[in-house]
Amino acid sequence: MFSSLLAGRFSSAESAFFLDNPHFPSDCHIVDVCGGVLDYLQGEMKRILEEKHPTELESKIKNVRFIAECTKFGLLPVGFVLGAFNSLMEDMTPHHVELLYHIADACGNYLLHMPLTRQRFSALLQKMLKIKTAKNLPADLDILLEDAYHQLRSSTNARAQGRGAKTPEPPEKQFLRKLIFEELLRRDEDQVARMIRKFPWSTEPKVEKWFRENVLDLDMQTNFDHIHRIASLMCALAKYLPSAIIACIDGLLEAIQVEARLKEPLSRDCFPLQTELK
Repeated sequence: MFSSLLAGRFSSAESAFFLDNPHFPSDCHIVDVCGGVLDYLQGEMKRILEEKHPTELESKIKNVRFIAECTKFGLLPVGFVLGAFNSLMEDMTPHHVELLYHIADACGNYLLHMPLTRQRFSALLQKMLKIKTAKNLPADLDILLEDAYHQLRSSTNARAQGRGAKTPEPPEKQFLRKLIFEELLRRDEDQVARMIRKFPWSTEPKVEKWFRENVLDLDMQTNFDHIHRIASLMCALAKYLPSAIIACIDGLLEAIQVEARLKEPLSRDCFPLQTELK
């Protein structure tokens, strides 16, 4: 690779000098080879897009990630990597899915937060989901793209929330949190359940939303020893508020499943039933 770069930048005699003499004098100034490296990378990307066979996947992944890093530092135009992302997406073969994931992982946040590329890359992500749904991809590749998409979207939402001013919570929501995470430690579950039932569940739909948010926020508000108390509280409320408790448990199970898939996106152990059926 280095010899081909030198051949593009220097004459044959100069190239031979650099290759045959690894120890240069201290006052020797070498011409910057950044342009040659970037030209080589762009040529490699074009070759990757033209090849349809999944050969040398590891080498292609390294080149794609290098291109993505160069894009983040402004060494390559963003239009080049966006065009490559679109080309890989339109021909969504299994090894192209791998390359899509690595582009999104390496420079997706940069493209999604830059004012000049935010709208276009956001549209490309939506297009990627539509093509993924239309294609019958294997389960591991399907989860790989879902993982890339949701990681980028979650970081965007978190950044948007951080920019906005934090609005004060309603006092009813604060009191509900106090009952679940503080009073439940000192009182009996039935006593706390009676106080929670006094909230306007039938006339104020936000009460159910607040309760569900508090239960789904267990890892931030409480410890493991307190979980059985919250389970007993929900059991006491189930007789009087069945739909709200069922919706809360469904949301909790869904959150557990999503988190399990994100932690092990390529593991077959997460899908034992599919493995047995095959």
